[in-house]
Amino acid sequence: MTEMNGPQCQRAWTEALTIGKSAARGSCGRNGAIIPAVVPLDFVIDRERRLVISVAYGRLTLADAEQHQTELGADPSFESSFDQIVDCTRVTEFALSATDVRMLAARSVFSGGSRRVGIAPDDLQFAMMRMFETYREIFGGGEVTQVVRTREEALAWYEGHPKKKASA
Repeated sequence: MTEMNGPQCQRAWTEALTIGKSAARGSCGRNGAIIPAVVPLDFVIDRERRLVISVAYGRLTLADAEQHQTELGADPSFESSFDQIVDCTRVTEFALSATDVRMLAARSVFSGGSRRVGIAPDDLQFAMMRMFETYREIFGGGEVTQVVRTREEALAWYEGHPKKKASA
């Protein structure tokens, strides 16, 4: 696998942020199709880098996060061994309870060994994402995870943590 360098990740991220709610959600280069986004959680799949960049907007609810998991898992370009960056810097209301976070963590479309980093700029988001991280560990998820405050920290962490071998 070719590791992504900073400029490559920035391009994918820029695409994800540009796509946002106004234009599309889906895979990079997926038949050139652009699918309008209507939920506050969009994603771009970069198959070459085996990376999903998920960007959340506005008010984020359990239903939104569950729909994101379902749509991501059903996307033909997605593979469970891909890595993920979840960007919550555009979330205005994190409307998830501790029970909601536990429910989300109990089901994951990512496999053990995937690298997953969440960006949570405020204290509530940070705490809830850390809770998610802890629950994934309790549930035996096996992903390599981290929660950070900024995109720069996310990129530094992602580039500095090699992919872990999935346990058999």
